[in-house]
Amino acid sequence: FCYLCIKGVMQSTMSGTCALCRAPVPRNFLFNPELVEPPPSSQSEEEEEEWRWFYEGRGGGWWQYDERTSTDIEHAFLKRQQRQDNDKDDEDEDGEDDDELELLIAGFIYVIDLNAMVQKRKCAPQIQRMIKRDRNIPDKKGVAGISRKKRNKRTNRLQLADGTSV
Repeated sequence: FCYLCIKGVMQSTMSGTCALCRAPVPRNFLFNPELVEPPPSSQSEEEEEEWRWFYEGRGGGWWQYDERTSTDIEHAFLKRQQRQDNDKDDEDEDGEDDDELELLIAGFIYVIDLNAMVQKRKCAPQIQRMIKRDRNIPDKKGVAGISRKKRNKRTNRLQLADGTSV
């Protein structure tokens, strides 16, 4: 399972067991996951210049969407941009609005509004977070809710990627 899938299952069922093998899943799994990042590679300039999508954190800062969600948002954004460049009506030929898309993220349906640049849960539209499209944010909080910061188990202090503790 990917992290977002298991997070959605754990939050919706509260059963505390794996959906596949039914083994117990520790409750702190959702709060202290290990972010596995590929080793640094010599990325080409083209790869570094890729657009990425971010959502605003509750306490400030920006979280990067997971790759699949980011790709879906980017596709909708480019389709919308192409429509605007062609100076078409606000609706596609099939009558659908390109300004909003619905995505299943961590067990919830989110509405991504590309006009207002916000995301909101479909079941709680009054709660909104800003979203943005950017090349890269070096000080992002993490990816899809998985923090880039690690908690030192011995001292219970946050340890940053450079080794300093907070």
